[in-house]
Amino acid sequence: MLEAGINYYLDNSDKKLTLITSYGNHGRTTPKSRVSTGYKNNFEWLMYNIIADKFADNKRVKSKISK
Repeated sequence: MLEAGINYYLDNSDKKLTLITSYGNHGRTTPKSRVSTGYKNNFEWLMYNIIADKFADNKRVKSKISK
């Protein structure tokens, strides 16, 4: 759904798009939070990176993925 929304924006606009992301507790793969490696154990962080990879060749899309 996110990819479809980004494609819709790109198809219907000439503007650039910056994706600013932050992972949270709901995508966590461990029972307790891990401060220093939390992003490595999170499905949201993985999803953001997959989306960033899909649009890596598009000059109009930039991604800022927090760790």
